[in-house]
Amino acid sequence: MYGKLHSSPGLLETFLRAKEIHHDIYVIGSQECMRHIAHAVIAPSKEKWESILKDYLGPEFTMIASFSLGATHLAVFTHMSITPLISNVVSDCIATGINNSVGNKGAVSVRFNLGKTSVLCICSHLAAGQ
Repeated sequence: MYGKLHSSPGLLETFLRAKEIHHDIYVIGSQECMRHIAHAVIAPSKEKWESILKDYLGPEFTMIASFSLGATHLAVFTHMSITPLISNVVSDCIATGINNSVGNKGAVSVRFNLGKTSVLCICSHLAAGQ
């Protein structure tokens, strides 16, 4: 989606359809969103992207977690009606780039409990051919 958000305001609706279909949880994973990979490894902040997602989903949703590894990002939003049921939120990542230490490849995860149910969300960006 790099560069496409500004030219197409309806792009999020095309993918998430939040205005058309209601969900209580949105898990949004991205790679190289808002920045090319080289820039994202040096400056991995996704504040602008998270702000766009928050504005799109509206005030009824809370971002319970977000995590970045280079250009890979994962954000989890819950509807305010179920947010009180969320507990034990944990985020982590694993780099699998050069020498398993560079974050240009790898995965990010967010784990949480929804009541008594444990939920794990993973977004990965792996090398081609693996």
